[in-house]
Amino acid sequence: RWTVQRMSLSKAAGKPLIVVGGIDENEATGILVNDVIHAATEGSTVLVETIGGRGNYAKALRKQIAAKTGVILKPINPIPALHGRRGWTIHLNKTLEPPLVARIDRGRVVFIDFDIRNALLGQPSWGIHGFDTNSAQGFIATMLNQDNWR
Repeated sequence: RWTVQRMSLSKAAGKPLIVVGGIDENEATGILVNDVIHAATEGSTVLVETIGGRGNYAKALRKQIAAKTGVILKPINPIPALHGRRGWTIHLNKTLEPPLVARIDRGRVVFIDFDIRNALLGQPSWGIHGFDTNSAQGFIATMLNQDNWR
């Protein structure tokens, strides 16, 4: 079972996994861009998600970080076999776009255009676009253990 520990990005920099999320693109500020880049530079894997999977937060942050750093975003390869989608995603026949990764110094930033935190926390909310709990946990475990994603 996952738990949440809230802290500033500057304090979290260097930790193995940092999850950053928002909903709307106006939440992707210049200060946040700088903090995410700093955390990756310090060796963290920063996972950027759109909470609920139905906004433009991750896309906006992805565009700003790519423009600022000049990194080339690549799909995670190989993409782990993730079969369990949430009910809303299945009901509306929504696909889950492959995560994109930006390698920055010693770390990386992984962008997902769907929700992962609700699944990691075991929240069964309707209206969430993303993976179910088992698939989300498998994705994180695989991501943290794959050298070719670094």
